[in-house]
Order: sequence, then C-alpha cells, then structure tokens
Amino acid sequence: MILLKNKVLGNIGLLVGGTAIAQAITFVGMLYLTKIYTPESFGIVSLCTSLISLLVPLATMRYDKAIILAKDEIETKRLLLICFALGGAFFIFLSAIGFIVYSLNILSNKWHNVLLVLVPVGVFLFGLMNAFQMYFEKQSKFKVTSSVAVLEASSKLGLQYSLSNILPMLGMLFGYILSLVFNVCFYVIKAKKIFSRSFFCQKKNDLIFLCKKHIKFPKYFTWSNIIDSASQNICALTFPFLFSLSILGNFSLAYKIVRLPAFLFSMATRRVYYPKASELFFYNREKFKTLYKKGTFTLFVISIIPVIVFQFFAEDLFELFFDSRWIESAAYAKIIVWYVFFNFCNSLAHENMIIFGLQKRFLIIESVWFTLSFLLIFIAYTLKSPEFAIIFYALSGIVMEIMIFLSNFHAIRRA
Repeated sequence: MILLKNKVLGNIGLLVGGTAIAQAITFVGMLYLTKIYTPESFGIVSLCTSLISLLVPLATMRYDKAIILAKDEIETKRLLLICFALGGAFFIFLSAIGFIVYSLNILSNKWHNVLLVLVPVGVFLFGLMNAFQMYFEKQSKFKVTSSVAVLEASSKLGLQYSLSNILPMLGMLFGYILSLVFNVCFYVIKAKKIFSRSFFCQKKNDLIFLCKKHIKFPKYFTWSNIIDSASQNICALTFPFLFSLSILGNFSLAYKIVRLPAFLFSMATRRVYYPKASELFFYNREKFKTLYKKGTFTLFVISIIPVIVFQFFAEDLFELFFDSRWIESAAYAKIIVWYVFFNFCNSLAHENMIIFGLQKRFLIIESVWFTLSFLLIFIAYTLKSPEFAIIFYALSGIVMEIMIFLSNFHAIRRA
C-alpha cells in the first residue's frame, strides 16, 4: 500500500510540476497578451477553442480513453491506430463542410470565416494529442505528457506574442493552432518506435472487433463529452451572438484566471487517478474506495483557498495585474469561482463514471445540464444581462456536479 501511495503521489507530483510551470507561463503570458490584444481577440480565440473542444470527441469517438483499459501492447497500438484513422476521416469531413459554408457565404462575420479553416485543423491535432497522451499514460510515462504541457504553454505564448504585430486581431488564434502542431510533433518523436510497418498493417477484423469491444465509448461517452463540452463552453458559443466578443473576452479571461489553481491540481490528479483506479477497481475494491475518498478530500481542502481569495480580493487582483479594459472580468470571476469549486472537488467522480460503466447515465446528466444552462442563458439574454447569464451558467453547472456526485456515491456503496 505504501509503495502504491508513493508511486501515485510521485506521478501526481511529476504532472503537477509540469502543469505548474505551464500555468505560470500562461499567467505571465496573459499579463502581456492583455496589453497587446483586445477583449475581442480573446473572444475569437475563446470561440475557436470552444468549437474545437465541442468537436474533438468525434475525432476519436473517445476510443483514446479505451487505451487505458487495453489488456496488452497489441491492443493498445490497435486502439491508437483506430484513433488516427478516425481523426483523419473526421478532418476531411469538417474541411468539406467548411468549404461548403464558405462557398455559400453563410457567415456574415469575416472573423468567423477564418474558423472554417482553423477549427478542422485544431480538432485533428487535438484528437492526435489525446490519443498520444493516453498511450504514454498507459505506460506511466508521465514525464512525456508533463513536458508537453510546458511545451504548449511556452510555444503558444511565444507565437502569440510574435504574431501580435503581423496579425493584431488573429495573432492569438494562429499562435494557438501552431502550438498544437509543435505538441503533436513532440509526441510523434517520442513515440517513433511504434510506427513500424506492422503498426499500420493491422487486420481489418481485429480493428472491428476492438471497436465493438469498446462500443460504450462512441455510443455514450462521446456524446456525453460533446454535451459536457457544449455545456462548459456554452458562454463562448452563445455570447458572440447574444452579447458581444468583448464580453466573451472578459469572461474567458476571468474563467482562465479562476481555473489556474484548479487546473494545476485537478488535471494532474485525474490523469494519474484514472489508470490506477481502473486497475484497482477490478482487483482491489477497498483500495479503490480509499484512493477515491482520500483524493477527493485532498481536492476539497486545496480548493478552499482560491474561493476565499477570489471572493474577497478579485477586484484588487485584476486592478493589480490588468488594465482598465478588463475590470469586468473581476465581477465575472467572483461568480464563476463557485462552479469551478464544485467541479474541482468532484473531479475524480467524473473518472469513476467511466470506470463504473455509467456512460449512459453520464450522458443523461450532461443532457440535462446543457438544456438547463442554454435555457437560462437565453432568459438572461432577454433580460439583456450578461451577469445573469454567468450566474445561471454557474448554478446549472453546480446542479450537474451534485447529480454526478450522487450517482457516484450510490455506485461506490454498491461496489
């Protein structure tokens, strides 16, 4: 048990270290980027990243998550190949859709036309990154995935800063996409030994068998991920049309700042927890329960400090680090921190929904969240109040987290 604990903590420490460096770079970068880019520039990037997040589950049909559950190296490589093939096919499909939309001149906003090219590219690259990440974490090579976090943050900042003079409005957007290219290239170099002839010459029947074996992922988890992404990014997907890119830019900055401490620990913990908890669930249920309870309690304790800081010092922090164009972000941060708190504390329960095989229930919960948040934001639009839209978004997210926690609690008691 001590050996297991030390190994888990070591892996979490490795990921936290890499993520901490990446988040530090991101924070320092935002201090500079908010001075050279407008809220509208942040808004268009937020819209693009939200669309990518919405569509990326379809790039792999979430077979990347099945890599962790693969029984051996052969199955792992086959699942990786399935992800590559699906990603390539979906890229072609999205590019064709984008070409048709552009040809018919459907979009009136010239900035939105740029997304017809960059979103398919971003979805394809992100799908590859997800597959590679699961491949390396399956082998407990967290040093590789930790390095990618640092590479992404540093390359994105450097590119966005360098492109500010050439592309005043779109420099952030192109810098983001180019940083994904660097990340994928890094993964390919680190995984080059698997790209043998045998890797690409898999039997069709073997691949079909694997797809059927893990059918719950495309059947339920893909769509729950899409709805989850649509719900989490519903402000980014609706604000440009219901309010303005400027309001979205202020909201996206507030969300990024609030999520920095949560993202630092939550993502690292989840990425280490998922493969280890998946193993323990099948071989030692008591250790599985202990790992979950201790992990969740730790996340709860960690999350208290950011909530207090943002509730009492949000205005002071934003005035200290950002200029007057971003003062609205402070008010938004005080609202959204409550949803981030619940989401952060409940991080491991999200992973358990996969381990318990509750993808269908997860899909239902996500559907309720999306419907509720969309309706409430539309009500806020009729009231012409972006503040109400953010309050409603936070409340609907908290309701969703409570539903997931209760489902998880019931499943653990039965385990």
